[in-house]
Amino acid sequence: MSCPNCGSDTVYKTRFDIANASSKVFEMLQSFPLTTFHSAAISQMLLDAETDHKHYGLEISRLRARLVFLEGKQKLLEKHMGQLKSVTASIRYLPAELLGRIFEIVCEETPTLLTKTNPSRIKIYQQPPFTLASVCRGWRYIVIGTSKLWSNLRLLPTTQDAISQLEPRFRLCLARSGIHPLSIDISFAAEDGESNRLVDLLIDQSARWRDARVSAEMNSEMFPTLSGRSFPLLESLSIDDHYASPELHLFNAAPRLSSLKVNALPLTEIPITFTPINHVTHLELQGACPSVYRELEKFTHVQSVVYSLMDPCSFTTNAMPFVRSHLSTLELRLVDGLVCPDIGGRHPDAGVFGVLVDKLILPSLEKLTITNPYRTRPCTFFKGPWPSDTFTRFFQRSGCSLTVLRLNRISLSHEDVITLLKLNPALVELSIQEIHRNSYNFSGYTVPGSDSDSDFVFKDIITPSLLTALHAYNHGMSPFSPPLVPKLERLDFIADGDLFDDDLFHKMVISRWIPEKSHALAVGVTSLKSVKIRVLGRALKEEIEQQLQYLGKDGLEVVVRTRKG
Repeated sequence: MSCPNCGSDTVYKTRFDIANASSKVFEMLQSFPLTTFHSAAISQMLLDAETDHKHYGLEISRLRARLVFLEGKQKLLEKHMGQLKSVTASIRYLPAELLGRIFEIVCEETPTLLTKTNPSRIKIYQQPPFTLASVCRGWRYIVIGTSKLWSNLRLLPTTQDAISQLEPRFRLCLARSGIHPLSIDISFAAEDGESNRLVDLLIDQSARWRDARVSAEMNSEMFPTLSGRSFPLLESLSIDDHYASPELHLFNAAPRLSSLKVNALPLTEIPITFTPINHVTHLELQGACPSVYRELEKFTHVQSVVYSLMDPCSFTTNAMPFVRSHLSTLELRLVDGLVCPDIGGRHPDAGVFGVLVDKLILPSLEKLTITNPYRTRPCTFFKGPWPSDTFTRFFQRSGCSLTVLRLNRISLSHEDVITLLKLNPALVELSIQEIHRNSYNFSGYTVPGSDSDSDFVFKDIITPSLLTALHAYNHGMSPFSPPLVPKLERLDFIADGDLFDDDLFHKMVISRWIPEKSHALAVGVTSLKSVKIRVLGRALKEEIEQQLQYLGKDGLEVVVRTRKG
């Protein structure tokens, strides 16, 4: 304890005898009446107690001040320790070239957002190069010196008042991107004003466009400065024009254009020549697409096609068969709830789907994807009966055999899946995504074209019957029947946990995991190389997951997805 006078650390001798105070007080309570001696003793004891109490208070204050001082130094040491640890962090040992490549991957996936939104409300991940450059001096040096990081730009509708605020940052991105090819995403509307300096700045850089996505009316009135421009590097063009057919001739000077995504192709009656049409190898048609067959025939070198949000009024039963010998990849995105004004109600999806498949002849088709692009809306699910016979005729007519088949959130029975697999013995990759049926309410939705008023029921796909049929030898068919899809190497299932049989799935995988080539030849199947599984509504059985992971240690790629994975 410190001396209250000089403050030196000396032993303070207390005056009040705390240890014996209780007994003395009790003794005085027994004495009555109090004598003068007792009164003087009590006064002295009170004086000693007050003196000691004051000294104790001073010592406590000193100790508290000392504690605050030490705590402050401790926090400062923790800060320095954290800084020292950050200096030796693993990421600081990465070469600048590798760190720059990581930054490129981040910026490729997330474009730099430029919009009228208050800058404070823009998330840090929406402007990745600026965020990365603000971490430290070393990162800033790498980010500023890597032009690719500044070449992925997204411009959302912007008022004229906000343009002056965004223009300096926008020009900075263009300047730091140097001569690197640009990936641009423009959303533009008439109410934004015909003269938008930011759009004009991008158009001035048209010679650097490599990937372009435009959500606007694509015509010379909306983009007057686009006419006569050259696009020597443009490879991918996506036009989301909900108002009219886009004026594709604006991109005639795009000799390297290979991927085209549009809502609708220009009508045949419009005398427009789209020069790059013979260079396009990937075509995606989104939304209503009148006279799709006539227009698609003009793309003579197309190799992959996506029909997205098909319009039932665009297809007629008297359409001529459509042959495309080079087409190897086809994706059909089926959506229900479409209205056909000519019929006066919702057109049966199965009729539209069946007519489309029935008119196709694709001798080179290798990859087929049939999907519902919406995950959570019951009204959009394909609800028509599966055109099994139509698919059978399509494969027989085309003479093709798939190597990849993906069925995503499409209602068809396991019998229909087995029929598809029998028609494609060369299949190498099979992917099926079910839904967790208990999470959807289909009450009130009926099957289009059906006389029954009963509610639509999403059919069972990955059933014990399908898993048994996929077994390499114990497939439940004739002992002389060859295994189903004997060349299958990659399997990807997302199954409804209320229907999925974990044990049968494991047995099926075991039957097809045959790393010894001689044994595989004897069984008549190619050994599996990859298995991916996710069970909706619950987890895969722990013992089954462990046994699959054991196979992973032997060389089989095993991915067990969780709810977050």
